Amino acid sequence: MWSRPEEGCREDIVWYNLYASSTPEGEFEMIGTQIRDTVYLEEGLSSLARCYRVEAVDGLGRVSELSEVVCSDNCPYFELPNVFTPNGDDCNDKFSAWYDPGTVGGEELACPVTNVRRCPRFVKEVRFKVYNRWGQEVYNFSSVTEGTINLEWDGVGNDGTPLASAVYYYIAQVEFDVLDARRRSQQYRGWVQLIR
Repeated sequence: MWSRPEEGCREDIVWYNLYASSTPEGEFEMIGTQIRDTVYLEEGLSSLARCYRVEAVDGLGRVSELSEVVCSDNCPYFELPNVFTPNGDDCNDKFSAWYDPGTVGGEELACPVTNVRRCPRFVKEVRFKVYNRWGQEVYNFSSVTEGTINLEWDGVGNDGTPLASAVYYYIAQVEFDVLDARRRSQQYRGWVQLIR
């Protein structure tokens, strides 16, 4: 959405052309022409991180200069729990940024946190390490080597053995799909209690 110019020959504007780019410095491509309103809906986007420029066209076909660049950005989200119970009851068995209690056989699972739903958004890459209380690394995950950003730790250590019930500490380095370079790379540090 944009506004008609406050001054000048705004009454002569017949339509607008709209240009878009994935970065403010990128090459802008025309995505809409002969737009007669000050609103345009760009459909089929997997990311909201997008920049736009507009030009006006009058009744004689004269084209204005391109407007200043206006950008919108994604709203990234990533949250990890502080407890999980890998005991095979299909309830809270994985340590994950994603959580939806869901259903089994058409019935909602009887988890004690059935109203909680988490969904990571606009995550490009995850590097995750878990340490025991002595500072030894016991588990690691990389979305690059695993081929997925879905971290789903089942409480098993790097050596393939189930870890004991205890408090563990983690560091998660998360890369987001955002225009703002200050928000692109975020580090999360915390603890998780593994209960068997």
